Amino acid sequence: MFEAYADSEGWINLKDKEVNEALFASGEFITNSAYKKTNLAGVEVLEEFKVVDRLDNGSRPSSFYSGNIREFEEKWNHIYGKNRPSYEEQYKEAFAKLYDEYYEAKNSFMDAKENLLNNELVDSEIKEKVESLEESTQMSTIRQKFHSIVGIEFNEERLERIKNALDDPILSKEVAAAMQDAEAVTSMRLEKDGRILLCFE
Repeated sequence: MFEAYADSEGWINLKDKEVNEALFASGEFITNSAYKKTNLAGVEVLEEFKVVDRLDNGSRPSSFYSGNIREFEEKWNHIYGKNRPSYEEQYKEAFAKLYDEYYEAKNSFMDAKENLLNNELVDSEIKEKVESLEESTQMSTIRQKFHSIVGIEFNEERLERIKNALDDPILSKEVAAAMQDAEAVTSMRLEKDGRILLCFE
């Protein structure tokens, strides 16, 4: 692959239309590729990397957009233009949304639970079952989403700590780098020692 598509300096430019089409149009190349990184728990994990500008022609699902990646890019540029948010800002925005969704779901669950328990028309057996419930389905879904993004199990203390760290201009870069990557690989080069150097968007 590197012999066929790399430039004179050894880089495969995934933004080059011909290279991109050759590697991704058939869906046979660079699938399930991953690299090693350390997550927020300090554990080394393998993370599958996203590739920029995959020419799927709408035929393959994209983690960026439900249709064609080029359509997504056009819409993104139209919305943000040159004022595209930084990597940390993207994470801060996404995590703030997750944070708000969790507490909205929790408040809604607690209110519904309290109303049901205080309702005299509800049978005592049902009240016992309701009393034992600790979270709603929506809260459980947010917990799972937290785990997939952050790489560690959810609890409210961690949710608060990470939210505060992302709000901190010094810590935000380090915290965002340890989470699941939002940026895509734009080019790659085969090094002499056999490692592959990835350049992110």
